[in-house]
Amino acid sequence: MNRLYWKIVLVEGVLLLLTIFAAMWVMGLWHRAVESQHQQDKNAAIELLRIGLRNDLPEEISIANLENIASHIFKGHVQIVASKESDGITGSDGILFRQNGLRYKLVVPHPSGHKDNPRGFAFPVYEKYVGSLLFMAAALSLLAIPLARIVTKPLGILQQDMKRFAAGELSHRSAVASKDEVGEVARDFNEMADSIQRLVRVGKEMTAHVSHELRSPLTRIDIARQLLEDQATDKQRELLDSMREETEGMDALIERILRLSRLELNESKPEPLSFTDIVGEAVRRNTCRAGAKRLHLADNLPKNFPGVGVREDLACLVDNLLTNALKFSPADGDIAVTLQEASGTVRLRVSNDAPQPDIDLMRLTEPFQRGRASESVPGSGLGLAIAKRIVENHRGVIAVSWLDGKFCVDIRLPQDA
Repeated sequence: MNRLYWKIVLVEGVLLLLTIFAAMWVMGLWHRAVESQHQQDKNAAIELLRIGLRNDLPEEISIANLENIASHIFKGHVQIVASKESDGITGSDGILFRQNGLRYKLVVPHPSGHKDNPRGFAFPVYEKYVGSLLFMAAALSLLAIPLARIVTKPLGILQQDMKRFAAGELSHRSAVASKDEVGEVARDFNEMADSIQRLVRVGKEMTAHVSHELRSPLTRIDIARQLLEDQATDKQRELLDSMREETEGMDALIERILRLSRLELNESKPEPLSFTDIVGEAVRRNTCRAGAKRLHLADNLPKNFPGVGVREDLACLVDNLLTNALKFSPADGDIAVTLQEASGTVRLRVSNDAPQPDIDLMRLTEPFQRGRASESVPGSGLGLAIAKRIVENHRGVIAVSWLDGKFCVDIRLPQDA
């Protein structure tokens, strides 16, 4: 937006300079015409004085009175000085006359301002107005900056609104309400955002409905499998066990897709709860699983940490983080869970021993994103995506990092979400 801002300032500056030069040109022409008229009046007055002073000046008219009269006629100070015979006849800048046998010269002043250039073209500028014009130019130049800001400020606000919408804040709308073209663009943007939000919501609802409907045939398949087990041979039971594993895996995937779709709709209401209880219960639920894999699960939790949130979603959040840590930690590895309060926010940190991922870490929070090293580990790639959506629904932030053999997930939530 700065480029547009300086373009506007530059255009205003150029137009200002052209205006100033045009004003100087008009004022110069006007002053030249005025001076030309004055010069004609002066020449006429000089000729009249020459005629009147052709003879000797009478004694009753003093030199001082003549100076006052001539100064009034020529609108300037006129001097009368003694003249010598060598001055010759009357010149263009003075009038010679006599009084009591003495020679005098009446000197007429030159007009102030510009003089015509006898060599040819000259830009007509009257020096008297140059200072005023320069002052006007400086003042108007300073006004160009706020005027450009008035034009570009709503554009900058609209640009930030679009960036927030592009970042995923589909409910965000522009507050630019001017009645000019920028305001029309803002209103068109809001209408477009409403349409996109409706389409996305319809898609999420459809995904939730489809996921829910898929469970019915899976349930019927599982019931049929259980009926066949009673009459199956050993070889057939092996196939049925494989069918059961595939059915359970499909059911778990549908459950995760359904949960993610519901989280995208964000229709749950927060309630008062204890973060300590939620995290502590999740740690206890996974302690046995950690022991079975020879993992060391340690927690550092405050005695009581009250807050506000969706209990079921926060429990799912901690379970997903611990499930990921249990999946990807090597035997005899360490898993640490820390819960702290920091300036009115809840900081939850889950770290575990793990090899460095071969994928951009923040991509792990997107649906179905997994590294090549994790392809041999059962999973769908939705665990961290669900965790991220839960954190965003609670107006929090999530960060993923790997350092010195430790994979860490840091979460910050407002305590009063």
